[in-house]
Amino acid sequence: MPRLAPSLVQRARRISPLAAVLLPACRDLPSALNELRWIREQVSSRRTETDAASAAEQRLWRLCRRRGRGEPLQYVLGTQPFGDLEIKCRKGVLIPRFALPPTDHPLGAARLMRRRPEPEAYTLHLAYLLRERLLPVAADSGGPPTLRVLDLCTGTGCIALLLYSLLRPLFPSLHVAGLDVSPDAVRLARENAAHNRLGSVPGGTASQTVGFLRGDMFDDDWLPAFLPAARDGPGTPAARGRMVDVLTCNPPYISLRGFARDTARSVRNYEPRLAQVPLPRAGYDGRCASEDVFYARLLDLGQKLGPRVLLCEVGGLEQARRVVDMALRHPFSRRAAVVEIWADSPDVKREAGETASVVVGGREIPIRGSGHGRSVFIACGDEGTST
Repeated sequence: MPRLAPSLVQRARRISPLAAVLLPACRDLPSALNELRWIREQVSSRRTETDAASAAEQRLWRLCRRRGRGEPLQYVLGTQPFGDLEIKCRKGVLIPRFALPPTDHPLGAARLMRRRPEPEAYTLHLAYLLRERLLPVAADSGGPPTLRVLDLCTGTGCIALLLYSLLRPLFPSLHVAGLDVSPDAVRLARENAAHNRLGSVPGGTASQTVGFLRGDMFDDDWLPAFLPAARDGPGTPAARGRMVDVLTCNPPYISLRGFARDTARSVRNYEPRLAQVPLPRAGYDGRCASEDVFYARLLDLGQKLGPRVLLCEVGGLEQARRVVDMALRHPFSRRAAVVEIWADSPDVKREAGETASVVVGGREIPIRGSGHGRSVFIACGDEGTST
């Protein structure tokens, strides 16, 4: 990383000594001033009437020094906006990055910020498709429509909780569950559910629940207890072999080389490698590239659980093409009506010159939205599906 120009450091000091403290991590003055404002706001919001001004100032300096040493801002502040939620962040659990939607998005906020290639955008777009009934996924067993969502590698629980928050008004019977191998992640996801007041809401024959469980995605032990549909009676989706309706996953997908070469220093030093670089997995090594092993397992689970919709994050267009190729050759995709690659902002019109589609296995796969390839979307169903 190049050294900061002395003139830049001097400019920052003239504006604020704290801005100069933040420069080594922020690398430019506008970013340093923005982060300083956010840290000041956080300190001010937590200050009580009995706090001395000197104590608040000391806390401000302490947080700025942590950030200046390269600690991620989300760990310093303790939270991260994600849709309309506030997600708690803690060392040991991967940080959920965010992407505010355009002002005209049906679920969006009336604010503009630089779009970022992270999970908030595709979560919002999926929720929009479900809310507008563009994806016929909900099971009708004679009562209120039931929707079951399973989020694998849930981390902070951000995807599961945002889907639950957005879909509650539409589905009186809604069950959202998250699974993660890390006990720290499961604890934090449960905290985030409570922090955002997203608890279970019983309602007679219908109910709305959200919960999180520790489990290894490569084991089957968690399946019976984790999915409410597995215990339902005749005529339900489980009886027809469909245990979940929507399956989402943001798995580890970075190669060892990519982790060492391409990830930011703050990510390598502070965020858990377990959530970024896949470990070797018996029975899956050799079937695919080492960084794609979670997708091979995900497709196997898709075959086992029979979701109508599968959505998984990927590390870019090349990995998206590999995952699509794996999916097209997998039995799970025999029922696929739609296979798409979603870009960073799947709800935004492509800019001039952006690739509109790619050919994988002789099949043309559309790229939805603008930006880099960010997720793979597969929709299946008896009735046919259209997005």
